[in-house]
Amino acid sequence: MYQEFHVTYRQLVESIVRGGMMEKNERTGEGIRMLGCPASLMVDMQAGRLPVPGNRKAYPVTAAAEIAWMLSGEKSTAWLRQYCKIWDKFVEPGTDEVVNAYGYMWRHHFGRDQIQFAVDALRENPTDRQVYITAWDPSRDGLGDMDSPKANVACPVGFSVNITRGNLNLAVFIRSSDVFVGLPYDVMGYALLLDAFAVTLDKGPGFLHVTLAHPHVYEIHVEDAFKSLEAGPRVDKPEMPGWSIVQIERDPDGYVAAMKEAADAVRWPEFNPRPEVVQ
Repeated sequence: MYQEFHVTYRQLVESIVRGGMMEKNERTGEGIRMLGCPASLMVDMQAGRLPVPGNRKAYPVTAAAEIAWMLSGEKSTAWLRQYCKIWDKFVEPGTDEVVNAYGYMWRHHFGRDQIQFAVDALRENPTDRQVYITAWDPSRDGLGDMDSPKANVACPVGFSVNITRGNLNLAVFIRSSDVFVGLPYDVMGYALLLDAFAVTLDKGPGFLHVTLAHPHVYEIHVEDAFKSLEAGPRVDKPEMPGWSIVQIERDPDGYVAAMKEAADAVRWPEFNPRPEVVQ
């Protein structure tokens, strides 16, 4: 029996802000409250509904636009900026490009289109357990690249895709998770990606599993996090768009519009902290 995402998410936020360990990050200088151990979430996607945090307003259009951008394989944020500007802080100086853009890493960086490879592999062998897509290049990312730091290093470093009992499952590993601001969008985004893989492979949606190696909340968001716990959940969940990967590639604006229509059809919590931050 799996808990609804909004229940697990609320418990995770509460455990961090009420009982989390305090730490000041030496690299960023920012204070955080952290769980002190890894955590994981299991989201049942079989009903075809988008998982939402429930304790505040969320913006599925942002998640849909990010996934459409990622599936394009682009480094440039030019198209994405019409829907959200959160990636502006990660572009390299003097450009509109994110060097470690997830989609570019998935589709071009290693000389292989990992997304297409995953689709082809599972079409040929639905029992394949070796399908893994990575956004982390160990030859240059992390500790080995400290002499030439980049504006962005992947947080969701990779994910696996498999099929069981006719359903498509996706498991993503997030090395560092900003639980209050970023995690709901990571969950929505990878749920949308699961949906796209499922439609592409003519399978039902299965389970989304999310592993958080380092879950934390920034001190600047703790007050809003406490308010979100007081707000009470509203769990209206939009329908998933049901678009294939190719459909998204061909019409990214149409995909975002479809997600907006689904999001507008449900009621959202009134609590909306710092919308310029959490969109």
